[in-house]
Amino acid sequence: MVVTRADESMKTLNKTIGVAVAVIVTIVNKSVFDANKEWANYSAFFNTVDLLAILYLFYLSSWGRNKIIGFHIGATTERR
Repeated sequence: MVVTRADESMKTLNKTIGVAVAVIVTIVNKSVFDANKEWANYSAFFNTVDLLAILYLFYLSSWGRNKIIGFHIGATTERR
């Protein structure tokens, strides 16, 4: 079964992936590669692995997409 996401859902996914990539790459670079210069040669590899994992979770994994959309709906829905 294939579900086509609406424009609003895809915009939410795209914004979330942008934030996640920026945060994770920044945290990894600051905590690992700035503190320990021996690992600096591997930064491109680790950043690529992080990016691939995020892309999988956000675009290929239906569980990840549904969780993100669910969090977005929960955060934007008014509670009574």
